[in-house]
Amino acid sequence: MSDASRVKTNSWIYLVDDDQDDRESFQIALSLAFPSYQLRTYDNGPDLLTGLSEGSTPKPALIFLDLKMPHMDGHQLLVALKTRKEVASIPVIMFSGTDNPYEVKMGYRLGVQSWMTKPSSLKELTDKLTVVQQYWFGTVENPFA
Repeated sequence: MSDASRVKTNSWIYLVDDDQDDRESFQIALSLAFPSYQLRTYDNGPDLLTGLSEGSTPKPALIFLDLKMPHMDGHQLLVALKTRKEVASIPVIMFSGTDNPYEVKMGYRLGVQSWMTKPSSLKELTDKLTVVQQYWFGTVENPFA
């Protein structure tokens, strides 16, 4: 199916990250890599879960989670998402400053679809998000896209 004939059913991407600077950089890079998608950010997992539970937020096509956050870390949030029937199949990408092999393996065991280490520059982040966009919205069939 060509890109022009794809029917976009959802134009939202969510990022859960407690770092304001990281959220702002992600917003800029996402606008370049995913120009037709909107970003909704949360600074913690409980706020995302509340929004999804209340139905006050549209279901996203992708969810990016930071690992190290207060209140609920990325692994705990991932488990909470994967145990909720209504959102369990939405692809989740761990977006973390760590590439610790234990943390990465744990993320995959808990159900993350991809792991992405936070880059050090806006250009590198934009390049990585462009690859994510090509994969999740061009290569594979993402039922939420």
